[in-house]
Amino acid sequence: MILSDVPFEKRVEIVAKEGFTYIEFWGWKNRDIDALEREVNTNQVGVALFAGHRKSSTIDSKFHERFLRELAESIEIAHRLGCKNIDVYSDELLPSKPGVVPEIYPARASSLSVKKKFTNLIKAMEKGAKLAEKEDVILQLEALNLFDHPRYFLSTSEATLDVIRKVDNPHLKMLFDIYHMQISEGNITNTLLKNLNEIGHIHVADVPGRHEPGTGELNYDFILGQLHKADFQGTVGFEYMAEKSDLEALESIHRLISKWSG
Repeated sequence: MILSDVPFEKRVEIVAKEGFTYIEFWGWKNRDIDALEREVNTNQVGVALFAGHRKSSTIDSKFHERFLRELAESIEIAHRLGCKNIDVYSDELLPSKPGVVPEIYPARASSLSVKKKFTNLIKAMEKGAKLAEKEDVILQLEALNLFDHPRYFLSTSEATLDVIRKVDNPHLKMLFDIYHMQISEGNITNTLLKNLNEIGHIHVADVPGRHEPGTGELNYDFILGQLHKADFQGTVGFEYMAEKSDLEALESIHRLISKWSG
């Protein structure tokens, strides 16, 4: 979401110079993985997370085999990049044409009952988590707000954590996106601190606007301070659109986290 005017792989050098030691990105299938691998190695930057599937559904069992194949491909890329975390979704996808599965956004309406969707999602996550356990990676199941992503299935932390607890495999965690959860439910700090064992990755952006911290209503100095005090062992990723320039936003984020990251 940042430095969009710079070739994708070259962004690594810029964020490394700004003092960041990890990056994350969305889908990998349209990326030059060879070039990305060279850049992260050259700049000694790790890959914290990327999207594990963009063209397969986890709530419709007809697409579970496709989901697992796509996930297996993503795990191969994760091993190449030294990445331990893979973002997974509870998408409402149905094919627009026979045999055609579109990208997960925007979601399409499904006729399945809520109960059936939960059942299918849990089955998909059980199979996915077993594969992740075998390959020593962690799946991060993300909830999204329904204002930005209509018809997406998991939109609250309660529902997402319920799935994770039912699967009961340490290789499945929640990706807690503070921007999405502030819009969906609020009560950010209490929810985070009460569920840190099930949360493996956190996304940060301010509300409204989805800009960098300090541009909206959330007190990220307090929130991140509480996570540090609680010794959160996962990763915090900044997934935002810069309000001004990308470099100004990166500098403001580095100032924010420097008191804890050194």
